[in-house]
Amino acid sequence: MLTFVLFVLILTILVFVHEFGHFITARKLGMRVYEFAIGFPPFAIGCYRDPKTGKLGFVDSNLGYRFFHRLWRLNCNEFGY
Repeated sequence: MLTFVLFVLILTILVFVHEFGHFITARKLGMRVYEFAIGFPPFAIGCYRDPKTGKLGFVDSNLGYRFFHRLWRLNCNEFGY
C-alpha cells in the first residue's frame, strides 16, 4: 500500500512540475496566461488574486469563468468524482 501511495505522490509532483514548466515558458515568452489547472475537468475549486485589492479569493464550480485574470484551478476528475 505504501508503494502505491508513494507512486501516486511522485506522479502528482512530476505532473505539476511539467505543467508549471508550460506556465513559466508561456509567461517568459510574453503570453498572457489566464488559467493554471491540475486535473481533468470538471472544475472542483480554484483561487485567484483580486487585481484591485491584491487579496486571495476562492471560487467554486458554480461561479464559472467570469474572471479575466489568472485563475489557479484544481479539477476533480482525478479524484474519482
